[in-house]
Amino acid sequence: TTANGLSSNTVSSIAEGPDGTDVVRYSEWLEFAVERTNGAPLVVSDGLPSANLNCLLVDSAGILWIGSSSGLAFLASGHIEIPRDAPEPLREQIFGIAEDKSGGLWIATSNHVLRVKRGELVSGISNPSLRDYGLADKKRVVEELAEQYPFIDIQRVGITGHSGGGFMSAAAMLIYPDFFKVAVSESGNHENNLYDYTWSEKHHGLKEVTDKDGKVTFEYSIDKNSEIAGNLKGHLLLST
Repeated sequence: TTANGLSSNTVSSIAEGPDGTDVVRYSEWLEFAVERTNGAPLVVSDGLPSANLNCLLVDSAGILWIGSSSGLAFLASGHIEIPRDAPEPLREQIFGIAEDKSGGLWIATSNHVLRVKRGELVSGISNPSLRDYGLADKKRVVEELAEQYPFIDIQRVGITGHSGGGFMSAAAMLIYPDFFKVAVSESGNHENNLYDYTWSEKHHGLKEVTDKDGKVTFEYSIDKNSEIAGNLKGHLLLST
């Protein structure tokens, strides 16, 4: 209730993330909270297409999809985005969103029901989370393959990569330490504040800040593997 901190006693929808922790709630007039934004409410000024929200879905990749009276949006790594070059029906009022086993999104609008590929909707959107953004998909693929092919031993999953892949293969061991048991990480850029920082700053997570005097500064932050190194349980080989 409002006595416990809700902004309204009318809660229209609750969505739980695939890891059981990302719980989303929103009231009848647009405000919702999500764990990955530290509970801070997100509103139209944050990029929501409308103050009237109809439905929510947290998909298997951890992306929060938002259906509003003015179309579809999504929240990834704390940022609201509106899909670029989306089919015209996705700018209609969105009444329902569901994900199928192949990762496709089924969306019900005021005039259509259509299936769209998630990758096409997020293509071209810069994701500030260079470390984590693809790991849930990789884990899901292995799980689905193991369901289809009994010879796959899901208790002995390994991963390898070079450069950005080295960064993410090590991250996989640290984000999902009970799932990925071994990794070979070659030439990984584990600290993006040191590695090629001008490219990272320009394209991933750059935030323009204007102070009260009109001075513009820029902030950016990219997750580092060193921040979660203590999570390591399996066997990790680092090479250059």
